[in-house]
Amino acid sequence: MSASTTYSTAFTVLNVLSIALLSALLLFAGIYLFSYIKFQLDFHKFNAASDGTNLRAPHLPFAIPWVGNAPSFLSMTPHKFWSELFSWYPRSAGACSITLGGNPTAVIFNAPASQYLLRDRKLGRDQFNVQITSQGLGLSLAESELYYQHHTPVKQGELPGHVENDKIHVEYMLKTERVNEMTAEFVHSLRQQVSQELKDTSGEISLNKWLRRIMFHASTTALLGSKILEVIPDLEHLFFQFDQDMLSMFFGLPKFMIPKQVANRDKAVNAYIKWHETVAKESDGKIVDPEGVAWEPLYGSRLNRARQLGYRKKNLPVRAASGLDLGMTFGISSNAIPAAGWMLMHILDSTRPENKVKGEPTLYEHIMSELADSQNPDGTLNIPTLINQPILLSTLHEVLRIYVDTLVSRQVPTDLSLPLSHAPSPTPGSQKEQPQRSLFLKAGSLMMMPTYPAHTNPDTWQNPDQPPPNIFFPYRFLTAPPTATASDKPIFTTAPYNGMFFPFGGGKTICPGRVFAKQEIIASVAVVLLAFEFDVLGYVDGKGKATGRFPGLRDTLPGSAVMVASGDVRVNVKRRVPNE
Repeated sequence: MSASTTYSTAFTVLNVLSIALLSALLLFAGIYLFSYIKFQLDFHKFNAASDGTNLRAPHLPFAIPWVGNAPSFLSMTPHKFWSELFSWYPRSAGACSITLGGNPTAVIFNAPASQYLLRDRKLGRDQFNVQITSQGLGLSLAESELYYQHHTPVKQGELPGHVENDKIHVEYMLKTERVNEMTAEFVHSLRQQVSQELKDTSGEISLNKWLRRIMFHASTTALLGSKILEVIPDLEHLFFQFDQDMLSMFFGLPKFMIPKQVANRDKAVNAYIKWHETVAKESDGKIVDPEGVAWEPLYGSRLNRARQLGYRKKNLPVRAASGLDLGMTFGISSNAIPAAGWMLMHILDSTRPENKVKGEPTLYEHIMSELADSQNPDGTLNIPTLINQPILLSTLHEVLRIYVDTLVSRQVPTDLSLPLSHAPSPTPGSQKEQPQRSLFLKAGSLMMMPTYPAHTNPDTWQNPDQPPPNIFFPYRFLTAPPTATASDKPIFTTAPYNGMFFPFGGGKTICPGRVFAKQEIIASVAVVLLAFEFDVLGYVDGKGKATGRFPGLRDTLPGSAVMVASGDVRVNVKRRVPNE
């Protein structure tokens, strides 16, 4: 082939590629222009309607079919999508629609609609549950169906799998005496961890990194038993690597794009398989009756033993059971540990000279006073008293308001009219119903209620006596007693924020572990503060470099629940002398 022929062929190929690229760009530009014009027309109609029961959420413009709004929605910068959206789209609209993975999804950020959805017991998230187990935890679709049994015929006298799962959660995660048992075991294990830490009387540590280690050990032991950490000594490392990767798998990114994340997940699952095989051998295949002892070292808590028996009843393969156990560990550690870290960082940050208000007690002093009131005469914690201390509760809920990024998802089984406004009171003397704005959702639709727009909405959270809603304020959930005196404690309440505060979700899919999670977080903060004195030295960024700023948020995909700090607080820590 001559040089001129080669040049001509290359030129032709280049021309074809250029034309193809230009055609694609023109096609995408045309799609965007069409979707933009349609959005403007739909938004005008939606926004202009003062009443109506058939309103459709305006669909945000997009350029690429199927992909839709995913590129902007799946930004790794926390809250970037919402801050950019609300720079031009009014929050007062209460809803919009986006396309994710080819699925049009209604996005709700309206108090009446949220209240309705959080109360509704019919709307579920079966599709998302399967998505978590199959894409996030590595189960096959067949194994997910075997676990949930959404479409499997059930034998007479037996419960469907998802109902049986819910029954286990209600029995062992929501009953007060069961939760208190797990909390007591957690506190016992945490105290053991604390007693082994810092053999010297003082030392310099990174607070979050140190807290993560002792909390993970204690919560894993309380839930799954002590044997698992003997069998998998590096479980903390394996788990938190999976924790960081989980969302990229959950959102269904192709495996060739995330091979490392999938490999890390499989490595963690394989570690759980090793534990399963070890405890099965040591127990001779028997599991202690959950109604027997509260805790034992091989399988741990009543809850875990009930789950293991459930796996066997459904004939789940050990690999599927191991993936589900990884998911259970995710449930108790992925959110509670960073939440306790944020609480401790803010409590200790209040002790820095520049953060003190002259003549006013610091948050640290308030918390220490509540902890003193929560101790029994022998120095142990009175858990029921501890978890009802108002300032502790308010501080925790402010952490959940500011640092939780959850996408509460629902499927619509039948046509639904979702209220966007509270029904007005009838006109005096009139029997005629007053008009109400409602959003129409067709059967089969998907919807989500993101926490961030709700938890930071100025219309809900702006209070002239408090900092703006984007500022952490630990006393935000407190109110004075009706007949307050100087000695009265404030009252903790979330009532004013009904429908706009839902860190644990709501309805039939509300987080079943929320009661234990609250006790785990508050007990961790209490045990650590009562055991050690802290002197804040300064902050470091994600690379360990000193910085003058309080830690921000680590880059992550949306829906990460309690977000992780991008940095840490360096502290000097010293054991408290008993009765000091």
